[in-house]
This record gives sequence, C-alpha cells and structure tokens, in this order.
Amino acid sequence: MLLGTQVGGHANFPLYLALIAICGTVVARGRGVARSGDALAWLSVLAVFSVGYVLEGPLVGLLKPWRDLP
Repeated sequence: MLLGTQVGGHANFPLYLALIAICGTVVARGRGVARSGDALAWLSVLAVFSVGYVLEGPLVGLLKPWRDLP
C-alpha cells in the first residue's frame, strides 16, 4: 500500500512524463512511425498530461479552501 502511494506521488509525474517521451521516441524511430500520424498522437498525449499537471496544482489550491476540505 505504501509502494502504491509513493509510485503515484504527485512529484513523480515529471519522471513518468520523461519516460513516456523517451519510450515513444525510441518506438517511433525504430518502427518509422515518425512519418505517420502516430507521432502526432504521442505528442498530443504528452501535451494533455502536461497541461493537466500544470492546471491541477492551482485548481486544487483554490478549491480546497473554498470547499473547506482537509
């Protein structure tokens, strides 16, 4: 249970994002995916995760006091 908490920690997200980007690049180069629309799909996934990560911090910081959550 503690391992799950540490693996899913908010501070680990940049590491996971970097690993996904590196794996995507390696797979795309190895299979010639960069020429097709799959490379754009990889970039879209990374962009959505990045924007969500950036927006989550301020949003939670604003909503917790407003809703009186612990």
